[in-house]
Amino acid sequence: MTVLDRVRAISRSGPRLLVPLMAVRILFVLVQYVCSLVVLGAWPDPAAAACATAIGATSWLLVVTRSGPEKTALRLIPRARLLRADLVTFMRPLIFLVPLPLLAATAVGWLVAPDTDWVLFLAGAAYYTALGCNLLGIAVHRALGRPGRDVADYVVLTAAPVLFASLVWWAGLTPLGYLTGLAVFATLLDLALLRGLGRGRAEHPGVRRSLRRLLVGNIVLMGTTEVVTNAGTSLLYVELWAAGQGGQSADLYRAGQGWAMVIAFAYFLQRLFQPRLAVRLAGTGAAGGLIRSRAIARLSVWLSAAWLAGAAVLIGAGLLPDHLLLSLVLLISSRAPIFLLMSYCGYLLETAGGLRASARGATLGMASVAVTGLAVVPWLGATGAIYALGMKELVNGLIIMRATTSHRTHRAKDAHVEPSGLSG
Repeated sequence: MTVLDRVRAISRSGPRLLVPLMAVRILFVLVQYVCSLVVLGAWPDPAAAACATAIGATSWLLVVTRSGPEKTALRLIPRARLLRADLVTFMRPLIFLVPLPLLAATAVGWLVAPDTDWVLFLAGAAYYTALGCNLLGIAVHRALGRPGRDVADYVVLTAAPVLFASLVWWAGLTPLGYLTGLAVFATLLDLALLRGLGRGRAEHPGVRRSLRRLLVGNIVLMGTTEVVTNAGTSLLYVELWAAGQGGQSADLYRAGQGWAMVIAFAYFLQRLFQPRLAVRLAGTGAAGGLIRSRAIARLSVWLSAAWLAGAAVLIGAGLLPDHLLLSLVLLISSRAPIFLLMSYCGYLLETAGGLRASARGATLGMASVAVTGLAVVPWLGATGAIYALGMKELVNGLIIMRATTSHRTHRAKDAHVEPSGLSG
């Protein structure tokens, strides 16, 4: 059975395989969410706010290390023929080596200034980088048709938040100790994932250069959407802190963690079926994917405009609940369907070959969030941060609608990131 046959079997296997894959992810996200609430409740308010700010400001690194490389692996590895092993070989360093400099910097921070905020930020960066690399590693195994490694890794990964949250309550572990422990745990799991990822066979320098260009092009373009989305969200925490309202970071983080469970599940479904969709939308099938993504973008633009207007009325008239956390949950929940629509739009667009259009829309969308946040966060605090996020789908949708009008042109421009001689 070929790699593509194994990947198709995973998608068709029904509850026998899909249920375990979904269950371990849901368990991990739920445990992580509950443990984050537990540890924030264990520390004094200043320490809890500092930890929430550090997590909120560095969590986008999870997407930097995971999103582009993971989607590239799931898109290219099943389609590759002779050079599949070489594609895997080029991804090996991304799985383990990337978190090591941040871990080393955190260790220096422990010795030099363990009570400062910048060391807490380093520990958060080390953890989310190591976690992203871990999720990339299991995606590579899944792209090779090995879902068993996926399930086992998630089960072990789920134990980490429980272990270190217990140490927070029973041993008085500080926020720095909590984040550092998680980072070390995830890095050790990254090392374990290297087993079974053999060395490639490409010896000719020209082949190596072509593979490198292929991977870098796909990683940058396919990762841009999620990277800038999460970076923009993290920037809102920084804007909240800079505006002197960092005390609201804990509530913003609590509300955001519940939403993160929904996002994680949606992204998992996309990743699970992406290898098969990539094959279906190759060649002439790409045009249908681009046309459908344009229709979804149009709908999202209208819904986003309506949400922004409605939220402005609720905020301006003081109709939101007085309890901050409840207000944030209400705003996030009402925006959720629009986010999921645009996420599916980008999923189709990228897989069909509209990588530049997706990357451009996401970048300009989050730039509008950052600018809006500068205007409303000092005035409205965490509520303004959620409102600013609503600009993303509006601007992103407008950019995608314009870009996909002449979809054949964009398909041709993106062709260089997938040379026909390197994929099947």
